[in-house]
Amino acid sequence: KALQEAAARFEELKAQKELRQLQEDRKNDKKPPPYKHIKV
Repeated sequence: KALQEAAARFEELKAQKELRQLQEDRKNDKKPPPYKHIKV
């Protein structure tokens, strides 16, 4: 049961992170920053 809950929580966090990333990308599209940090 704990495993299922952990997996669900992980998926939730991942979805939230992707949403935030999409919003940031949209903001950056309007005015691209002079230097964009590339995450490895």
